[in-house]
This record gives sequence, C-alpha cells and structure tokens, in this order.
Amino acid sequence: MSVLKKTTGEAGILFAALEIVEGREKSYGSPAQFMEHVAALWHAQFGWEVSGEDVAQAMVLFKLGRLAHDNAHRDSWIDICGYSSIGGAIKETAGDK
Repeated sequence: MSVLKKTTGEAGILFAALEIVEGREKSYGSPAQFMEHVAALWHAQFGWEVSGEDVAQAMVLFKLGRLAHDNAHRDSWIDICGYSSIGGAIKETAGDK
C-alpha cells in the first residue's frame, strides 16, 4: 500500500483518486480520450449525442446512486473525485473554464 493510500480524511480521499486516475492512464491511455471513446460507444448504443464530459458527469451520478445505498463506501467517494477531475480537465482542455 502506498503512503498516499495510508493518508486519511479529505486528503486521503483525494490522494487515492489521484493514484487511480494516474494508474488508469497507464492501462487505458488518456482519461479524457477514454471518456470520448465511451461517449462514442454510448452514442452508437443509444443514439444520443454524448461528450466525454457527459460520461464523466454520468459516472459521478452513478457513484452517487451507489452512495444512496451505502454512504460509507469509501471507494465511491474516491471515484467521484476521480471522475470529477477528469470532467474538469476535459473542460479546461476545451477552453471552457
């Protein structure tokens, strides 16, 4: 377990999200590009126009739904931070600050 994951409280949640986002990039490439890929898949499946930012927002909502069942589930809180950071980065990259 890394030093960051041993950190507790607000910083521990944020550090854990950072580790996950950076770790996923090694496996799946750029988080923003991955969200755009998922958006294209959702468009093909459902026929709606979807952006990478929409995917990040939908995943936050998905995690909020899980927290409605168990609001003590730390991983859901961590994932919300991760998806929020990806959505925010997509907006920054697009120049929509």
